[in-house]
Order: sequence, then C-alpha cells, then structure tokens
Amino acid sequence: MKEKLKRFTKRISICRVKDPKTGKPKQIKETVYVYAKSKKDADEMFAEKVKTRRAQILNIREQRIMVDVIECFYKENTQYSINTVVKRKWYRKKIEDKFGSQLIYTIEGNDIKQFLRDLRDENGYSEETLRDFRRLLNDYFEYAEINKYIRENPMKELKKFEIGKRVNLRRNRGNVAPADIKKVIRFIMNHKTDRSFSLELKVQILLTLDGCLRPTELYALTWNDIDLEEGSMMIEKDITVISKKDAEELGVDRITIGETKTNGSVRKIPLSKRTIAALTDFKQESEKYLEKHKYTNQENILFFQRRNVENNQVISAYGDGMRTRLRKISNYLLLEKSVCPYSLRKLGDTERKNSAMIPPRVSDYIMGHNGNPLDLRYVSDYYPLAKEAMPAWEKILDKIIGSETK
Repeated sequence: MKEKLKRFTKRISICRVKDPKTGKPKQIKETVYVYAKSKKDADEMFAEKVKTRRAQILNIREQRIMVDVIECFYKENTQYSINTVVKRKWYRKKIEDKFGSQLIYTIEGNDIKQFLRDLRDENGYSEETLRDFRRLLNDYFEYAEINKYIRENPMKELKKFEIGKRVNLRRNRGNVAPADIKKVIRFIMNHKTDRSFSLELKVQILLTLDGCLRPTELYALTWNDIDLEEGSMMIEKDITVISKKDAEELGVDRITIGETKTNGSVRKIPLSKRTIAALTDFKQESEKYLEKHKYTNQENILFFQRRNVENNQVISAYGDGMRTRLRKISNYLLLEKSVCPYSLRKLGDTERKNSAMIPPRVSDYIMGHNGNPLDLRYVSDYYPLAKEAMPAWEKILDKIIGSETK
C-alpha cells in the first residue's frame, strides 16, 4: 500500500522586481503547496518550485549555474590574447569558487558586495585587484543579461559601492619622477665596463625612448623591422610570454609573436643618430656571437638569450631582462620608486609633448595611440611628420642622456 502524501502549504518570497511606476524593488510573494512524505521532502520541493517560478517571473530563458555561463562566455569571446586569458584564469577561479555552483539569476548585488568585502578584508587584495574583479564580474553578468540568463545585470546595484571603484592604478605604473628616470638612464648610458651596462641594454633603452615602445613591442623586434640605412623601425608585432605551466594547460607555446596590442599600435618610427650608431655596433656584436658559437638566427630575432637556442638555432626571442636591471640600478641609486620599462615609454612621450616643436598628434602617433582601425595612409601621413620632428627629439634625447663620462 502506497504511503499517503501530505499536503504542505507555504507563503514564500519568490523574487524582487522593479515597480514600473516607481522604479523601486517590489517583493513578489506567492502561496505554494506541494504533496510530500515529510517536511524535509516538502522543503526540497518548495525550493525547486521557487526556482521555477522565479525564472518564469524574471523571463529567464535557461536556468544556468555561474560556472556554465562563464564557460559559454569564453567559448564565444575568442578575441582575448593569451596574456589576457592567463591573467583572467586566477580571477576566474576565485569567482567560480564563490559563485560557480549557484544559479546565476539568484546572485544579487548584495552577494557581490559581500564577496568584494571579503576579498579586501580577509585576503587583503589591493584596490587595483578588486577593480579587476569588478570588471570581470561585469563582463560575465553583461553576457548573461544579453542571453537572458538573468533579467538584469546585478552589477548595476554597485554604482555607489566604493570597493574596487578607484581609477585604474595600472595607468600610474610608470609614475616615477622624470629626474629619477633620467638619473638611471645616464647611469647606464655613461658606463662602459660593467656587463650590467651591456650594449644590448643601451640599445633597448634607446629603442624604447625613440619609439615609446611597450616592452612587448620591443622584444618582438627582428632585424627585418630595422632599416639602418633609412634609420627607421616598423612596429607591427607583439610578444607574449607566459609560464611553462600555463602554456601546457592552454596547449600553446610559452613564447609567441602575434599582432600588436591594437591596430593603432602599428607604426613606422624614425630612429635617432644615437640609436642607429648603437644598433650598428650591436648588430656586429650579435653576428660575432653567433659565429663564435656556430648558432643560426633564421628569424633574425633582435634580442635572444642562450636559453632561446636549441640545436644551435635561435628559436625564439625573450620577453624580460630590462625590467630586472632597471630595478637593480634604481635600488643601487636609492630611488624611492623603481624605474621600469613603462617609465621610459612615458618619459619619451612626456618629453615630446613638453616640446612646442613636436605636435601632440605626432607624439600620439609615436606612442601608438591611434584610435582608428589600421589604415596604411595613417602611417604614410604621420611617418614624414615624425621624421621632421627628429632633430627636435634628438636634442631632447641628448639632454636626457647627458654627456659621456670618462
């Protein structure tokens, strides 16, 4: 004989929706009944009914948990670089640990606020890191809203929430006093004996200043990009360097060369006389090194190390080195903040813009800050202007570096 089921009735809060007249949240409550053997079974059935009714009221297309939504997000958004994917992996894990098994439409603004508070108070994460969490969460919820997995992006409730709302601190990563940056540059450029002040390092500094290069653009250069006769370099590639572990997980090479950060970053840059002279010497030094060790460099990679050589063939560039040396010299000179490659890039831009002889649009071109998609006319129009400004830049460069010491 079948056990008789009991009827259980409960008045339950289903969800909150905005009142179309007042715009304020309105609580939706309904009386729900189920037939079950016990109160425990009834409670489980109530929970399922609430989920179903909530989805119906909120016009949810599919009931998806957060981890599935995130997975779908990355399958559809394939435009991210390897660097971005690797960086986001850490943030993504933290978000999935917190919300991964939850139905995404049940996550509310207050839940996200508490998550950010915990990250700040319990984990001690910086405002910059918290800001990155907010941006990534917004990407996920925005995608869910577009696909009708949620009715409205809960991040909209965080407009007045201060945690992680600061300006992008990464923009200030090169914020070192110009006098300190010049001090480091002069210290390096005017020393000839110590191997820490190698010709390679001097070339890297000069190229960065001439072209306001990002480190990823600098290390992606090959000799094919350099025209010593004309005195120019072409910036149209970017290097990506990730850890061996990440490379294995993603099934990609640890070091890869791809397109520049943006289409507007593609540019042709005139080189100063100092840089041409240093590059000429560096090319001879590199050729002697290859000949001595019987290495071949078929890709004509500009900057490589011994670890980038396999079977006597240079197989890749490298994407570090200058940062470490700049930091060591900054510490040696007892500077309050360490100079980094971005400090050099920013100095090159600031010094140009402070010169009335160099138009701001030329400085923006050299920085690679063209807001429009790549247009070959853009390069052909601005390269001659950048070349015209070269005498003014060379005077600035001479002042930055100072006279050679004996």
